[in-house]
Amino acid sequence: MRETPENRGRKLIYEHADLQSVALVLALRKKQGAPEKTHTAVIEELVDWCERRRKKVPGRSTLFEIVKAAFRLKPTLPR
Repeated sequence: MRETPENRGRKLIYEHADLQSVALVLALRKKQGAPEKTHTAVIEELVDWCERRRKKVPGRSTLFEIVKAAFRLKPTLPR
């Protein structure tokens, strides 16, 4: 019987923990008096962050899951 490799699918470009850390920082950063950021706004900023590092951008569904987790953690942080 043939063994299959453990890692299937698309190769990881970034570690998810790294992207989630950046997404959390982007979600928390806002200008004074500006409304709260939306998921879409943070995803766009995360795409820009990836492009500035001249790396491939992960798929939108992957970015959405990462940003969703960052927004889930956001209320638990002390202000």
